[in-house]
Amino acid sequence: MPIRLLVFVMLLSVARADGPWLYVEQAVATSLDQPYRQRVYHVTEPEVGLYVSEVFELPEPVLRFAGAWKCDSLLAGLTPDSLAVRPGCAVHLRWNADRAAYEGRTPGEGCLSTLRGAAWATSDVSLKADGLVSWDRGWDDHGLQVWGAKQGGYQFRRAPVFGGACCPGSGTTKSEAVPK
Repeated sequence: MPIRLLVFVMLLSVARADGPWLYVEQAVATSLDQPYRQRVYHVTEPEVGLYVSEVFELPEPVLRFAGAWKCDSLLAGLTPDSLAVRPGCAVHLRWNADRAAYEGRTPGEGCLSTLRGAAWATSDVSLKADGLVSWDRGWDDHGLQVWGAKQGGYQFRRAPVFGGACCPGSGTTKSEAVPK
C-alpha cells in the first residue's frame, strides 16, 4: 500500500523569523483526500548544529485542512497560537557527514500516545537531499512495541508537486515524498 507524505512551507513562515513552519499530510496514495496524519512542524536551530522539529496538532476538525499542500488558502487564519504543541514529540536532528544526512529522534519516552494501546511513541528520522526515512513506533508501559514498522522506517523519495485546481495559476513547488 503506497503512502504519500506531502510537505510544504506555510505562509506564516514568511512573516516570522523564528524558523520555517511546515504543513505535513500523510495518506494512502489512493485516498489523498483522507489523510491519516496532518501536522505542523516548526523547525528551529536552538544551538549551532542542532535542529529541532517541534510537532503541532491542528485545531479540530482537522480534515477541513486536507489538501492544503496544494491549496494553502485552506490554512488561512492559522497562527502558532491556534496550534497545539505535542510535548515531548520534537525530533532533534544533527548533521551526519558520513551519511550526508540530518539524523535524529525524539528524546526519551516523553511523547505520549494512546494509539493502539501505546503509552508513548518515538520517531527516528534521516533526512537527505533526495528523501527521508521516518520510523514512528508506539510502545506500551512495559516497553513493548505495539504499533509501527518492526524492521525499519518508511523510505520516501522527494518529488516536485505543483498547486492543483484549488489554487489556479499556482506555480509554487511543494515537496512530495513517495515510498521507495
